[in-house]
Amino acid sequence: MEDQFQTYLGWYLPEARLEYSKLPECGGLELLLIEAGFDDSQLSFDQIERLSDDPPYWIFCWASGRAMAQLILSGGIDVKGKVVADFGAGSGVVAIAAKLAGASQVYACDIDERCRELTTLNAKRNGVELHVIDDLSSISEPIDLILAADVLYEKKNLAFLDLMLNACESVVIADSRLKHMPDHRFRHFQTLTTTSFPDFQEAKANNEVKFYRSEG
Repeated sequence: MEDQFQTYLGWYLPEARLEYSKLPECGGLELLLIEAGFDDSQLSFDQIERLSDDPPYWIFCWASGRAMAQLILSGGIDVKGKVVADFGAGSGVVAIAAKLAGASQVYACDIDERCRELTTLNAKRNGVELHVIDDLSSISEPIDLILAADVLYEKKNLAFLDLMLNACESVVIADSRLKHMPDHRFRHFQTLTTTSFPDFQEAKANNEVKFYRSEG
């Protein structure tokens, strides 16, 4: 299956390669990511257009997901023995971290089929078993905790907060773009500074990841 993702990436970046990389400060957790040090300075106009229209965002571990995985694995977010759902799982970094940290069951939820396939691949690489799903409503057992990293990057996505709270009263959000939580049901409890991995050289403001926890 790795070959399928390499072929897909080649449509955007013919010279780029994917490799399993260990995330710093994540206890050996590995993800299939773009190789570190890829030189994007020679991209053609057509390649840049493709990247802008439909970016393969799964080739990076973004700062919010990386920071949440770090906090889970360090014990800053307690998941041990809990039924956990990772909403907007992407490459599965948060779901995998939760399982490695002792969650009893972990559901990795994403509407994107490619993300679900990649999450399955990354879970296998890390020796953990996840339930990979496309909708929270398909979870039949009570959820103890919902985790969501980097899903509130657009104002319209704030509607996801209602969706998550309807499924579970305990929700933790990590986001580098949401500097002030407008929803009074959540409070800020932690800030971590990190980068995407490999480092995408985003604006420094996007390296500051804020964590919010539902008051319920």
